[in-house]
Amino acid sequence: MNIFNHSKRVWSQKSPCISLLYKKQFIFKRCMGVSSNRGTPMDIVYLDPYIPPAKYIYTWDQIKKRTKKWMSKVLISLIMRYDDRSWKPKAFAIDCQTKYISLNKGVASGNLDKLDFIAPPYLVQLTKQIKSTKKIGDYKWEYHGESESPKLIHISKAMVPIQGEKDKSIYEAVVKVNLKQAVSIKKGSQVIGGDPNNIQSVIEYIVWEKWGEDPWKIKGKATQKDTIE
Repeated sequence: MNIFNHSKRVWSQKSPCISLLYKKQFIFKRCMGVSSNRGTPMDIVYLDPYIPPAKYIYTWDQIKKRTKKWMSKVLISLIMRYDDRSWKPKAFAIDCQTKYISLNKGVASGNLDKLDFIAPPYLVQLTKQIKSTKKIGDYKWEYHGESESPKLIHISKAMVPIQGEKDKSIYEAVVKVNLKQAVSIKKGSQVIGGDPNNIQSVIEYIVWEKWGEDPWKIKGKATQKDTIE
């Protein structure tokens, strides 16, 4: 039994959260570009990259919005567990952070060949970024530990139409990481940007996606302005 379709029939009229989920799914179907029958995205389109506000405004409207997002996260997490019994939010967030650190190191070294967890559109962006940075100087990124443990902030799911095939499921997750890092750009022995000795804690929201049975891949980064209320 497809628990996702079953959820639609049972809860769509009972829960405002479910109605919101399927509204997002419809919007995603309309804006998602597909380049072939394999379902490869033409551009980076986020499904529902929700990031909680830095400051909470406890109005009735905000409480309802927060409740819908929380219900959405809980429901889709349960569906994800149904699809993959080994999946656990905490372990998933830790693995995402580990891979994100590897990605940053790969960007700094200018070599992403061995990183198979990057979604194609994002890989194109990173490759262009590496080429542009090399024209300026040598980019350095150093990791100095975490300021707080990584956390799964939000998770969404939609069904995407694939030409000549059945609709394909796509999961999207937002993971918060807070890493101590130092960034600099050198030209020869001279630092022309950043400071290798200036270690700062940087909070980032990393978006991951999972197409059908494929493994999770990093899709990009989200900011508060990407949030869909």
